[in-house]
Amino acid sequence: MKKFFLLMLGVIFMLTATADAKSIRTPEGNMPRVQWAVVESTDGTMPQIAEMGAKILAPTTAKEKGTYALYGVIEKNNPNLMRLLEIYESDEAYRIHSTSEAFQQYRAERLPILAGLKILPVNGIVLEQKNHGVGKIVQTSRFEIAPENLAAFQKIISDEAARAVREDSEVMGAFVTAEQPRPNFCTR
Repeated sequence: MKKFFLLMLGVIFMLTATADAKSIRTPEGNMPRVQWAVVESTDGTMPQIAEMGAKILAPTTAKEKGTYALYGVIEKNNPNLMRLLEIYESDEAYRIHSTSEAFQQYRAERLPILAGLKILPVNGIVLEQKNHGVGKIVQTSRFEIAPENLAAFQKIISDEAARAVREDSEVMGAFVTAEQPRPNFCTR
């Protein structure tokens, strides 16, 4: 396994409460639609974009049927860059979210300070989280896996993520994705 890019922001999630673990799946038991949104702000304005998201989107997004999770982290070494892991039940759930009144307001209000936006479709390898708790610290790593080792990597990382969320009190969630056009490029 070759590390391709490493972004260290601390340990995975720290808990303030313990809870049961679960895999994020659709009602049919399938892996949901997953994507990364990479948001770039003009210099020094990322706190404003994050505040807009918390104020405008968070209250309604939490109630949207089919929007499972939006996890965001601002890069430690580039405070003008935020990566959002978005998890939806389906393409239709994403369409409903992205065309909602709240999202349109957020989109319009951030536009003057938005420097760039990329949506990166990915496949979920493992999406595990506790049912309750509060995350405080996030760690994100990107790996390039030799194609011949990809199946073994996916099995090992899936087993370890499920174990860590289930057994380690300080781990709130573990999410591993693979780029759609390059499945051997993985983010954890």
